[in-house]
Amino acid sequence: MDDTKLVNIEWIMKDIDYNLMLNWGQMKKSDIFCFIGMDGSGKTTLIKTVENRLNMRDLQYYYIWAGWRGFESYFFKPFVTKYKRRFPNKKDFSSYGKNILIFDFLVLFDYTSRIMPKFIFAYFKKSTIIMDRSFYDVIINNIHNKNLQKNFIKLIDLLLPKCNIFFINVPYKIAYERKKEEFTCIENAKIIYEKYKNLYFLLKEVNKNIMITQIDNTKPIEIVVDEIVDYIESIILDENT
Repeated sequence: MDDTKLVNIEWIMKDIDYNLMLNWGQMKKSDIFCFIGMDGSGKTTLIKTVENRLNMRDLQYYYIWAGWRGFESYFFKPFVTKYKRRFPNKKDFSSYGKNILIFDFLVLFDYTSRIMPKFIFAYFKKSTIIMDRSFYDVIINNIHNKNLQKNFIKLIDLLLPKCNIFFINVPYKIAYERKKEEFTCIENAKIIYEKYKNLYFLLKEVNKNIMITQIDNTKPIEIVVDEIVDYIESIILDENT
């Protein structure tokens, strides 16, 4: 079977009832800022510092951890618990789905069912949303089929409101030194680095107008945080004028 036909964006969009979709454009816009990048790039540490600075400037926001640790949603948790009891020494089973096409869909279903309620809640509150990781991280790290990666990114770009992306960059050797236990070897760190490098170009290919700010996280954190917070503040103030 040609798996590229399973997620054909034009075919999906043709069957969508736009009257039933969340019409993001008619609601007052929430400002969404996504921090994406490989493990070890310093995202979480950077975000915590950014949050402290936003609090100092009395800028309100809603924080969402938007990563994927495995099948944790209500739908899959009983099966995962049973699996872990049966195979206590296997910490990660996502790699077993590489050759199972439906596995990619299950990952997205599990992730979406957990993240979207938080996201919609924050959006309806008209909050500034800070996302630690995003749909894009989950797709590039857990969807094994390249065509599905691209098509899922297209679908997200079509259905969800636009966000400002902070793309956190560090050399893979630095990321490896920070997360040796997770990567286990420097070759794995290099593979993940290349995935994110490809993600950047893929995002630009899907939407040439996408708002991506590349962040060099090897610079002193004070300088990086100032750049990010100044940018966030300028967007918020611009929306409110």
